[in-house]
Amino acid sequence: MTPVTEQPSTAQSNSSTRPDRRRQGRLDKVSPALLPLLRQKDLIDGALAQQDGDDLAGAKGIAIGALIGAALWGGLLALAWWAFAG
Repeated sequence: MTPVTEQPSTAQSNSSTRPDRRRQGRLDKVSPALLPLLRQKDLIDGALAQQDGDDLAGAKGIAIGALIGAALWGGLLALAWWAFAG
């Protein structure tokens, strides 16, 4: 693994015909805490494999909340229509 601050050699930088479009100073502003996550795919795969529980628990809560809210707003609109239409 190469150090973060090492600049590419001239053989590496001249091998491409396209200009380097990456932002200047990007190697100086890299967080050392992110390097293992960016370079080692097995760490991310292991973390995803260890997740327990339902993946859709949040979506189920949002759906239930939307149904309850729709029922309450429907009831309020029906009550207002009944109260003012009469």
